[in-house]
Amino acid sequence: MVIAGEFVVGVDTAAVQRSRERGLWWKAFSARFQLATALGMSALAALMVYLAGPIGLMQFLPAAIFGYVGVRDLRRLRRQRESLRAAALPEVAMRLSANGLAVGTDAGPDSVFLPWDTVRGLRLHSWLRQELLVIDLFPEVTADTPGVRGLDREDIQAILRTPVHGTTGLRTATKVLTQPVSAIDEAAAHFTGGRVRVL
Repeated sequence: MVIAGEFVVGVDTAAVQRSRERGLWWKAFSARFQLATALGMSALAALMVYLAGPIGLMQFLPAAIFGYVGVRDLRRLRRQRESLRAAALPEVAMRLSANGLAVGTDAGPDSVFLPWDTVRGLRLHSWLRQELLVIDLFPEVTADTPGVRGLDREDIQAILRTPVHGTTGLRTATKVLTQPVSAIDEAAAHFTGGRVRVL
């Protein structure tokens, strides 16, 4: 593979859209299941009150909990749908060059820039048939580290703190990348003299 001054890894936007829709469908199914369970438990509680008297009222508590969770999840789902509609899909996942690694997020194609001396490595993380490419930073790297750009953004901090599929860090699903992991590995090795590889 011949690598020029920059190696660009694009995003398969159709694959991202399919993945998002699948995730939203499951969340909607879960919320509706919670509400259906609440209705079923309420009917059972009403029957218990009819048969056993006031003691049956205790059955309304779990029904109320299921109902609350279902309504809460539907509201969250609506907000998430609106947020995803408002955010344009990035067309570039990352750019590798001699200067460092630029990472795209929903906020834009080059939301984060990391000089190579801040990147400890790249690794594949697998979870239930999902494969993530994770960028690991050295522990002392912060938004104030010289050359770093974008780590201070609130959405990026949330990504760094919140585990997804059992791992934290800047990450992207390999199935939405337009370049194979082997090519990304080769490019990272090329620009870092072999120090940064995909593990």
